[in-house]
Amino acid sequence: MSRKCKNRQGLTLLELVVVMVILVALAGILVPMLPGMLGKAHSSAHTTNVGELNKVWELFYANNRGYPDGLDSLIAGTDVFSKIPEATGGPYTAQTVTELATLVGVDADNVIERLNEVGITTVYHMDATTDNATFEPYVLTGGLPTPTPIVAATELCQVASAEVNEKLNGHLDGVFVAFGVGSRNTAVGRGGMAEAPVHFSDAAGPEGDPTQVYCRYGVIFNIKQDPPVFVGAVAFHHGGIGGADAGLSGYYAGHHHD
Repeated sequence: MSRKCKNRQGLTLLELVVVMVILVALAGILVPMLPGMLGKAHSSAHTTNVGELNKVWELFYANNRGYPDGLDSLIAGTDVFSKIPEATGGPYTAQTVTELATLVGVDADNVIERLNEVGITTVYHMDATTDNATFEPYVLTGGLPTPTPIVAATELCQVASAEVNEKLNGHLDGVFVAFGVGSRNTAVGRGGMAEAPVHFSDAAGPEGDPTQVYCRYGVIFNIKQDPPVFVGAVAFHHGGIGGADAGLSGYYAGHHHD
């Protein structure tokens, strides 16, 4: 008398336990690696984006005899935008064009002419009360962001020369001004950028939240030179500015475990 064998359905309790033990073991190996993997991905993206922005800025100048306009002023009211990482007590100072002109050793009209000469004529000011520091950071007029012409009383974001010298070597003598590469600058579209890049921080909590922290990149100009010299693109970190080398350094730094 023959017996028919029924197909087994599912796993036995012992087999389930074995599978769970394997999964727990894999998690124990992979989870400690995750922060380092995220950190390296962040550093790699930083390096790529800073390098690409440098290319876009130089190509835009070559094609248009001027750099992109309509940049973020990084100023809210008369102060540095507080949502820039390390803005409070950091290397940034709000200075009017007149005050910057005094540092340069010329009058305000001369500084304005220098900026206009390289294509920078207007800026978008920031809203300190915004609920979205990265994607909706602007002061609104009639419900829309409005570019403001640069005049003698316009506040701009000065970066300490020591910070530039430390993070972007080779610019020992100068007065340095930073602008944010926001979504409304003229490099977006006709300038070759599909959209302004975002620098998502690898920091935890509010420090890595783009609604709480300004996560755009920036560009720095030396306005002591006539015409102003484009120093380079940077990312804003809680430790100050960072150029392409900062991304490479972070990628290979010992604190990114793998």
